[in-house]
Amino acid sequence: MKILGILVCMLFLLSVISSGTSTRINSEQEKMKLDQINPMDENTLGTPNGGIIEVVSTESTFTSMIPSLAVDSEGTVHVVWQESTNYDDSGDTICHIFYKKKPLGGSWSTVEVVTAGSSYHSLYPSLAIDLDGTVHIAWRRDKWDTEQGFYKKYIYYKNKPLGESWSTEELVSIESYYCNYSPSLVVDTNRTVHVTWVEETTGNVEKILYKNKPHNGSWSATELVENMGTNGYPTKATLAVDLDETVYITWQGTSVGGHCWGDIYYKNKPLGESWSATEVVSTESPYDSYHPSLVVDSSGTIHIAWQDESWILGSGSDFDIFYKYKPLGENWSTTEVVSLDSTYNSFNPSLAVDLDGTLYVAWHDCSNTSWGQIFYAKKIIDNLWTEAELISTVSDRDAQFSSLGVDLDGNIHVAWQDNSDYFGAGHDWDIFYYSPLATGPVPIIENVFGGFRIGIGIKNVGNEVANDVKWTINTSVNGPFAFVVFGAYHEGTISTLQVNESIIINRFICGLGQINIEVSVGPSSKTYRGFLFGLLVIP
Repeated sequence: MKILGILVCMLFLLSVISSGTSTRINSEQEKMKLDQINPMDENTLGTPNGGIIEVVSTESTFTSMIPSLAVDSEGTVHVVWQESTNYDDSGDTICHIFYKKKPLGGSWSTVEVVTAGSSYHSLYPSLAIDLDGTVHIAWRRDKWDTEQGFYKKYIYYKNKPLGESWSTEELVSIESYYCNYSPSLVVDTNRTVHVTWVEETTGNVEKILYKNKPHNGSWSATELVENMGTNGYPTKATLAVDLDETVYITWQGTSVGGHCWGDIYYKNKPLGESWSATEVVSTESPYDSYHPSLVVDSSGTIHIAWQDESWILGSGSDFDIFYKYKPLGENWSTTEVVSLDSTYNSFNPSLAVDLDGTLYVAWHDCSNTSWGQIFYAKKIIDNLWTEAELISTVSDRDAQFSSLGVDLDGNIHVAWQDNSDYFGAGHDWDIFYYSPLATGPVPIIENVFGGFRIGIGIKNVGNEVANDVKWTINTSVNGPFAFVVFGAYHEGTISTLQVNESIIINRFICGLGQINIEVSVGPSSKTYRGFLFGLLVIP
């Protein structure tokens, strides 16, 4: 059999004049693509308004999820997430809270394990930065109660002053005995920390709770914001605070003056006063309303976005992103549909507002593919929402749970979890990040194709020239009778690759049978399947 393969290779060699080549292309060419095990749609490359997409969780080898992002007054981006990678001996079976930051014009820091030393799961972090640049984080910790025979859930807190180490962790939900979850944290201009969360007690009775901690002070006593009774699904609460230190809170629930479907509720607490009466925000929605996101602008106007299954204003019967606002001292606006461009489900909005009052919202949407994708839209004061723009342009798998921030110059910053194999991330969940300010070369594997040679397409989707781009082609057999006579391994370096420039690398391979072709370009690596018949690579 092997002799036959060699003869076939020799015959093909006599019929092929040219040797392996490298061809630079700037227009679409006919290609016979191989069946990629992890396909990437080359038509989705590129990002809105410039910038590039970066992988934040580069040290991760497993699951990175639920990011929370904030931007400080110096333009530094901060991101936390939950992580089950055994990084720095943090424990590969325990979820920890990880943290990174990226200064304006700089690079991402080395990852820090916020909850190092804990032997219990730490989940669902919430992040805020104060005016001094101190990082504040709240999260949920699950601890097994041997006596009760179930996991109890607690809310914990840490901070990290600028240039210093992480503080000792503090138990926030110290008065709560049962299950506490979904923390939301904000910091006001006097550096007072505000935290809200949900407590589930016996009989599945759910309560919205709240605490605050003045700068260099102690935690206040726990306050009951709302007793939700027995809810049909978990309640999510979100906080915001204005320049006068009035605290605003919104949550999803079913029991307070609403109907049997989920509704969005709202309260506020001026400095030194009590909580206001509960208001139903989603008054026009006859069906389920979930996952509210809340911000307050410099004029004191409250803005809330949420996902809603109601069919109003042409939104359809799928979930869409709805929005309302309430100017200071006035009533709630009518409902607006942000995701009118969507033809399928839109989930988990994340809302931000800049100093000029321009609103930004990001969410994940399944309109373009069977996987989730991250979209965003914005609304300038008194104008309509812009058409949705795709953020996760390099995602070939699932992109979910975006966290959106905006800097003092009105630039958006978005982090999300993604299991696309982009820039060497692999197909586990990783944390991706986009900003129009992000710069750098991003050489990727655009495609691999067959014919009378193996070819790989390489493209620089970054916004800077890529220099000395290393590539390899490594072929292995995938069957008991398959073999490769020559050309199983090739490597090389592309000296320069301009922005948006593509290049095709052609190399010979000869053999017979089913093969796997592993291609690497820089940190990216992908595996393809094919069949080899002499020099002919068949998809």
